[in-house]
Amino acid sequence: ASPDGSFIYVCEMMKNRILRFFQRPSGVFHCSVFLQLSGGVGPSAVAVAPDGRLFVTVFDVDPAAVGRVIVVSSQGKIVEEISLVAEDGSSATSELTGITLSADKSKAYVTDGASGALFGISIV
Repeated sequence: ASPDGSFIYVCEMMKNRILRFFQRPSGVFHCSVFLQLSGGVGPSAVAVAPDGRLFVTVFDVDPAAVGRVIVVSSQGKIVEEISLVAEDGSSATSELTGITLSADKSKAYVTDGASGALFGISIV
């Protein structure tokens, strides 16, 4: 959900897009396509930072692809793309399955479904 709770974001993986739901007026729900991606299978998980940025994991089945997290502004624009690399220099596979923020909201933790690895990235 957005920091103020007014929006809920949903990854629609096989359609390669992120939906945004909101209520207006109370009890009446609306949905719109917040961000349409291309290539890959699609977004698999989303976490929202306190400043409203979305951190989105992208799932792909291409063995040559590297695991990546896209950073999206609260207006729906991609502002950064982060390739995940472990401390030993190995890259995440492209089968990213989850993301969550640390308790203090300074890091995002990303799960790699193919390798079982957990990656941490600074989001400050």
